[in-house]
Amino acid sequence: MYIIDTDSRERESAAIRRIVGSFHQKYVLGPMGLGTLSWVIVEAQKPGLIPGIVGDVDILAGTMEFSDPVAFRSALERVSGRYPDAHAGFLENMAGKEIAEAGGIEWPPKPSHIVGLEVKCSYFDTQPRATKSSPEKVAGIRKQIEWLTKMGLDRVALLDVIANPPSGGIDSGAWLAAAAQAQTSLAAAESVLRERLPSDSPSGQFVWAVGPVVGGDEAARGAGAPRLIRPPLMNPALGRGDPEVTANRRTLLESITRLLGSQRRPRYFPIVYIDCRKCRSLHLLDDDCLEEPGLGGSAG
Repeated sequence: MYIIDTDSRERESAAIRRIVGSFHQKYVLGPMGLGTLSWVIVEAQKPGLIPGIVGDVDILAGTMEFSDPVAFRSALERVSGRYPDAHAGFLENMAGKEIAEAGGIEWPPKPSHIVGLEVKCSYFDTQPRATKSSPEKVAGIRKQIEWLTKMGLDRVALLDVIANPPSGGIDSGAWLAAAAQAQTSLAAAESVLRERLPSDSPSGQFVWAVGPVVGGDEAARGAGAPRLIRPPLMNPALGRGDPEVTANRRTLLESITRLLGSQRRPRYFPIVYIDCRKCRSLHLLDDDCLEEPGLGGSAG
């Protein structure tokens, strides 16, 4: 099922899963200061992170580390010997996977750089729909971003997803049509995107105009990728030592350590969990939902 065909109540959730479960993830987490050695929690429930705050963080993510840096350097030397002409990024990824598969990821991670994204999803047929562009909706979006900052996250961002109908056709024609449709919808939404955030906001801003192609969902088959239109700044409230934000961050880091510590040590990266609304448990994004609430998820 394509994002545009998803029930309106679940459209944003579908868009989030397409992003974090595919190569699109790097286009979002990279500018936020994260590499592939990262953990991600989808729809992280705010009360479980900081008591008294309602709602969820659509995409919560942070860094991981290897337990033994010396072991990683040794693995990198071995891999470099096998592939002397390979790109440095390829070598580091191969060495990292070797260490991870051997149980070498430090777990639970020590939270250091934590980011959060708020995701909004509209769609386009002949014009933009469900854009949340009314003054009341815009004010609500800005308040949500403000709360992410108050939670003590290092960087925050807004990600607008524009769903489009899938393009059919033969060979490259379908991809060209999908790319053109995505560009048309992006141009139509430009005025809405400009008004999303105040000019002095430290929040980053992304947009993904989705150009699906018949034959697979947007995670695997389509034109276009998330685009950075406004770089995220480091949280200024943390920089100036705001007491409320600093206290919230301490609680946030403790909660993240507890939540991730309940899961098994991952043997690959990035690792993606969901704070499941159905079973009220944290489990791997691709795992089946537990039948009974509150039994705890499994990352194995």
